[in-house]
Amino acid sequence: MTTKELIEKMELIGLSVNHKPIRFSKFKERADAHQYGNRSNKIYIVYCGHPRENLFGFYPPRTTKQESLQIAYQYYLSVFESEHHNEFTYGNIAWGVNGYTLSYRKLS
Repeated sequence: MTTKELIEKMELIGLSVNHKPIRFSKFKERADAHQYGNRSNKIYIVYCGHPRENLFGFYPPRTTKQESLQIAYQYYLSVFESEHHNEFTYGNIAWGVNGYTLSYRKLS
């Protein structure tokens, strides 16, 4: 998927306005951090959008919920900063329309 297509899909769910990134406060309002695992073995995956229509999953490393949101936002900004080398390319962002997105590379 091209960067332009990513940004257009983000625009549909309010993650972009006029092909420009939104602020962190707005990103947090639209983001839903799901915890998987427990105690010292937990990870937060940050989702934005609707699972059956247009959903982005951000896969930060194991950390706290707040730090996961901040890292997910940095991943999000990378889409706007570089057309060829962004976190979608590296597997830290996944997109889907058929349920929750998975980035198996980041979960292993």
